[in-house]
Amino acid sequence: MPKSLGLEIDGSRLSARTALEKLAQAGLPEFPGPYRFAVTFQDEEQARQAALLPGAEALPDGRSAQIRAQDFEDGYRRSRRLIQLGGAAAAGASVWGAVGSGPEAAALGRKVADREYERFLERLPPVAPAAGTGRY
Repeated sequence: MPKSLGLEIDGSRLSARTALEKLAQAGLPEFPGPYRFAVTFQDEEQARQAALLPGAEALPDGRSAQIRAQDFEDGYRRSRRLIQLGGAAAAGASVWGAVGSGPEAAALGRKVADREYERFLERLPPVAPAAGTGRY
């Protein structure tokens, strides 16, 4: 139950001064760390991707990952990153699900794999960004 500030209504007006003076006495509860932020995903691939975040760990259920932190704000920010990584895995699975359902799925998959190998093994020059697509 919240702590009472002992405010009284005088007629139809509330003394704003009294309210502000007593507001500082109310205080906020403190919850000392450590904190644990666990996220449960829709599938195992999302959890595996999220667990790649430094300091994160996969949980035994296979669909969850967690972060531990002494500071609440840091833990919260890092837990949001877990969610982002899991979402990226879900988006990739959706794309591959759509690509894999077509009649030329195997050939297209080989082309994509070849392109990735060539790009990341530095056999192809990096793709230059289109003009005007920068953030700023």
